[in-house]
Amino acid sequence: TRLAPGQPLELEAAAEAGDGVKRVTFVANGVVIGTATAAPYRLTWAEPAAGDVDLVARVVSKTGRGNESGRVRVRVDLPANALPVVTWRAPAHGAAVAPGSNLLFRAEARDPDGRVVAMELWRDGTNIALADGAMLGEAWPAETVGRHLFTAVAEDERGGRSTSEVLHIEVVGPTEAPEQESEKST
Repeated sequence: TRLAPGQPLELEAAAEAGDGVKRVTFVANGVVIGTATAAPYRLTWAEPAAGDVDLVARVVSKTGRGNESGRVRVRVDLPANALPVVTWRAPAHGAAVAPGSNLLFRAEARDPDGRVVAMELWRDGTNIALADGAMLGEAWPAETVGRHLFTAVAEDERGGRSTSEVLHIEVVGPTEAPEQESEKST
């Protein structure tokens, strides 16, 4: 069975008992996934796990006697996860700023087969900001003169991560106050 992400699996069991059926419990890999109490005994499994799944239906009669169906193995193949796409909105690649400036970083992401749950801003290999969702906005105080490398990382609901293109930002200008002229001795 091949399912798309989020696609439910419809299950149905035929059940009989001489004294009537009280319930049918559906079990996947030993874990109860739901119960039906009236014929037709059906269940919609909202989020089946990927991989080989052993399904069993357990029938309980109105007097409490139980019986279990034979095991049915199905393979649930979820398509590969398409990774989010990250786009920079600001600043411009190669921007030059003076020390002490605040520079606003904005990035957004979209996920072609799901949703973006988190974004991160990285400077020179260090994570400096986190945001929930598909939008990132963060002010950065430009303090250290030199070239800095920034990336934005997006993560989707299935754990897939992708990284933006690298932004090169140059902080130019003096970082220290000019030296004071020493007093002259007489």
